[in-house]
Formats: sequence, C-alpha cells, structure tokens
Amino acid sequence: MNGPIVREVRIQRTTSLEAFRTLDRLDVLVEDVERLGRLVRRALSPNRVWMLNSTETGGGVAEMMPRLCSLLNDLRVDTRWLVLHPDHPEFFPVTKGLHHLLHGMEGLADLGRARAVYEEVSRRAAGNLREVINHGDILVVHDPQPLGAAALFAQEFCCPPMLWRCHIGTAHRNPHTEKGWRFLSEYLQPFERLLFSAEPYIPAELYERSAVLYPGIDPLSHKNRDLSL
Repeated sequence: MNGPIVREVRIQRTTSLEAFRTLDRLDVLVEDVERLGRLVRRALSPNRVWMLNSTETGGGVAEMMPRLCSLLNDLRVDTRWLVLHPDHPEFFPVTKGLHHLLHGMEGLADLGRARAVYEEVSRRAAGNLREVINHGDILVVHDPQPLGAAALFAQEFCCPPMLWRCHIGTAHRNPHTEKGWRFLSEYLQPFERLLFSAEPYIPAELYERSAVLYPGIDPLSHKNRDLSL
C-alpha cells in the first residue's frame, strides 16, 4: 500500500461562461452567475474549493466534474478536483452494496466486514486530504464513496466547511434504505449542508440541514446539442 489514494486530477477546460452567453435567453443568467461569483470570490479568497469523488472516467459525476470546475474557475473561484483511488479490492464492492441499499435493494450482507473495509480506506484517504486541504478551504464531497474520508479528515485533522452532494436515492423507504442511512449517519455529522437531487430523497432525520439541488442539463455538451437530419 504505497502512495496516496487521493489524487488531484488536472482539469481539462471543456467549456466557458462566454459559450453559455451566446445561447438564447441565457445571457441574463450568466450575468447573475457572475455577480454571485464575485461574492463567493471575495468571501473565499485566498482559499480554494475542492471537489472530491470516486472516479475520473465514465458518466455521472465524473462527466460533470470537468465542466463544473471549468465554470467555477471561469468565475475566478479557485476550484480543484480530487479523486479517490482505493487500493483495497473490497472497497468498491462495499460501496456498490451501499448504493443498492440507498435505492431500496438488498446489500451489505456482512455489515461488520463492510464497515471495516470502508473505515480502512477512508482513514488512509483522510491522511491524504490533510496534505492538500487548508483551513478555510471548502470541501464538496460527491456520493457515499469518499464520504468517510472527508468525515475522518474533519474529525481527526481539521474541519473545513464541507458540503455533501448525494446524486443517488429513492423516495420509497424500506428496511434496506434504513440500513444504508444508518451506515452513513456517523459520517454525515461534520457536514454543514447536505444536497439532494429531489426533496423526497431526503431522510427525515437529515431534513433540517439539507437542501435540494436539482440535476441540470448542459446545453453545450455533445449529447445535448441539436442534431441535423
């Protein structure tokens, strides 16, 4: 087990605010975003925003991250991207089981073993976070995989302002979802705000410090551009 398991990803600039300004009816929205950006920049400077997720390839969060970071940097909000690269062979099977639970399906038959694996990887990753994140930075964590790393970092080293964005979930509660949220509950304690994709996804016990951040569609991504027939 050598080398860091949390690594910074070089952000490939894939879009810009100016590109959005050219789209019909978005120019006013871009001006609003620029105003908000100035407020954030004044409040945050000279610190940074760190995004943390579990993969730099594929769809979902990994697809969104380069464009989101590019836009924040366009606003001169210094934003960096970190990815968790666990070297434990059981880690991703554990988080897949957790994913099933949060969607109301069976998962994590051996809860004790799952907790041990998740804690082992999270503790090592927390040490890596200590090397890059400074007091006053903001840490935004995406989904359950890196959640434990951020929580242990906050508990054992320093506690920057932290947000957790949950991109998964279901509105239907059952014993499986309850098991999943019990697993995560202690890791959610250091977070100031929890962001969910829909209000029905928010567990009742987390409602007071949660907010809804609806999924968006990027009109400039290849999959959303107009097709000519």
